[in-house]
Amino acid sequence: MKREALHKEVIEINGIDHQLFKYYEESGELSHALNKARTRKTGKNLDHLAEEIADVELRLEALKVIFGVEGATKQWKKHKTKRLKKRKR
Repeated sequence: MKREALHKEVIEINGIDHQLFKYYEESGELSHALNKARTRKTGKNLDHLAEEIADVELRLEALKVIFGVEGATKQWKKHKTKRLKKRKR
């Protein structure tokens, strides 16, 4: 099953509000893990950071499906990547 289909199924089962709540929750957990990894760079903290990044990335994929902005997000990422390349000079 492709991830988009999986997200649609989960959204249908749990609802949009639940998905939004989970995004907020995971974002907070990522902030906490990032702060720990920044101050104490142990293998355990870095592994936890990677886990939380994965959680947030999955929730972001769900948000793109919920709001139908997959294509627009892809275009914005291209635009912002080009801008980042210009700014690094």
